[in-house]
Amino acid sequence: MSDRCVILLSGGLDSTSLLYWAKKRNFQIYPLYINYGQIPFPGEWSSTKYFLKKFDFPEIEPFDVSKLATIGSGSLVDSDEKLLSDQYFPSRNLFLLILAAIYAKKVNASNILIGLIKDSAESLPDCSIKYIKRAQALLKIEYPAIQILTPFIAETKNKVVKDALLLGFEPEKTFCCNRYSDHHCWECPSCLDRLRIFTELGLI
Repeated sequence: MSDRCVILLSGGLDSTSLLYWAKKRNFQIYPLYINYGQIPFPGEWSSTKYFLKKFDFPEIEPFDVSKLATIGSGSLVDSDEKLLSDQYFPSRNLFLLILAAIYAKKVNASNILIGLIKDSAESLPDCSIKYIKRAQALLKIEYPAIQILTPFIAETKNKVVKDALLLGFEPEKTFCCNRYSDHHCWECPSCLDRLRIFTELGLI
């Protein structure tokens, strides 16, 4: 049980780098992709499937809670151009972690892996160390044997991607646009962040 983990995947740079990290450490991985009604779902899911196939995982289906988008907010679920720079979906990571814990209990996994990084903590409250500690305390009430692992939470995206590249990571195969479902707009926060990392690492 100790080497089993549920890993939350989004098809983006951070969570896919985490997949490489977990594979290197020989975790028994149970991938979980959640469709919460986000606009980039098709692109994210296509990327997620690509990397799962690359690592010879059995085919999985996205877990569908897409109606959540109707009560959520932020540019990930609202196409209003005025919200383009506001990508925060309140409590999203807590919701994802609860679903991951439910799944972890089912498959007898003691770890949940989530690809949070230092870069995001200032602008996204649910990506901070403080938030994850509180989430862990909450989950411990019902799932005392399950721990949340955030190996990248004190590291920059640059370092995370650079380390993954050494493991054969293909960052160009990821998808992380908030605005479109099938291509990058290069204007939203996620695309600008992607462009910055690709430039810094000489990938473009």
